[in-house]
Amino acid sequence: MADDVTLNAMSGGSVVATDDSGTGHVQLVKLAYSADGSRTHIGADSAGLQVVERGATIDSGSASVTTTPAAVLSADSTRRSVVLTNLGSDSVWIGDSGVVANTGIKIAPEGSLTIDHAPTPAIYAVASSGTQTVAYFVEAD
Repeated sequence: MADDVTLNAMSGGSVVATDDSGTGHVQLVKLAYSADGSRTHIGADSAGLQVVERGATIDSGSASVTTTPAAVLSADSTRRSVVLTNLGSDSVWIGDSGVVANTGIKIAPEGSLTIDHAPTPAIYAVASSGTQTVAYFVEAD
């Protein structure tokens, strides 16, 4: 059987691209994204749909955190997600450069914080007391 279907065949209407599967026609479509009244096709070639990989690099490590706010992770525009784990014996607080104990996001001892779509600015931490260790795992482009 032939591919493609003519809409309103009696009056010579538009042709819709299809593939005859043997039990019927499967319509072929192109992927696109758009605003109203426009379109941008998503590229594909003989090898298939072109895909941009995300999260191509991984980094891990740790930082000592005291009662003075310090950057655990520097600013990074390619960062996708972050996991922070408190390896210390007292709570740590996560936030911006102005974070202090009892503000920001608290991570209890042995607790973790996952941030998807991690922010570009530096991520700071401060310990409730003493010196604590915060481990990090970062996924970036």
